[in-house]
Amino acid sequence: MKKEMTSLKLLSIVVLGTIMLPTASLAAVYNDSDESVYVKPEHSNDPVEVKKGHEYKGPQDGVASKGKVYKNIDGSDVKVDKKGDVKVIQKNPVRLLAEEVRGGNLDKSPDSTWDPVFNKAKQQKKDEQAKAKATLDEEKIEGQSLTKADIK
Repeated sequence: MKKEMTSLKLLSIVVLGTIMLPTASLAAVYNDSDESVYVKPEHSNDPVEVKKGHEYKGPQDGVASKGKVYKNIDGSDVKVDKKGDVKVIQKNPVRLLAEEVRGGNLDKSPDSTWDPVFNKAKQQKKDEQAKAKATLDEEKIEGQSLTKADIK
């Protein structure tokens, strides 16, 4: 009997928490990173670019950042931090749990509607690698010392 009461209390807390805490959101994506990110809108296959310091308002399925694609559940706000990491903003504990189960980084496109945002992620990865290589090449040039032959 005591176990049943505890279970009933726990269920009541979850139900009340779901009802009392706000579930509606603007479903926005906030981009605080130094690079553009790409949003996969809920009702479109065409990724939307969200530039540094801007936001996308509207329901979305996921976000491409730093060459990775993150899937989020309906109604979740998403923040891309300075490092480009994706964080979900969800005040409802039940929906946050659902986010843990049904959201997260995707390794491959679940269906063809996700292909365009995965293509954007691939391009981000290529751009990041090219930028890193250019920086490395520049450091090598700066680190080389001049010989007598270079001076003549």
